[in-house]
Amino acid sequence: MTQPISERPSPIQTQKCKACAAPIFFVKTAATGKFMPLDARPERRIWLDKAGKAHSVSVFVPHHSTCSDADQFRKKATAQ
Repeated sequence: MTQPISERPSPIQTQKCKACAAPIFFVKTAATGKFMPLDARPERRIWLDKAGKAHSVSVFVPHHSTCSDADQFRKKATAQ
């Protein structure tokens, strides 16, 4: 029997968020090459294919959407 995704050992190097202490890891984005924090535990989501068939998939959520203190890491807007 296959283990659920959340219970499998992860090859990803995790660390704790400096604000909320949640386990996170960083990935480099393809568009900008900047690093983005993701929650270490994937969430189950439903994906609909082109034929309308539903599939259960695991996705890693950007940590800034779940962190209670994400605003302290946002860059301040500069006056122009």
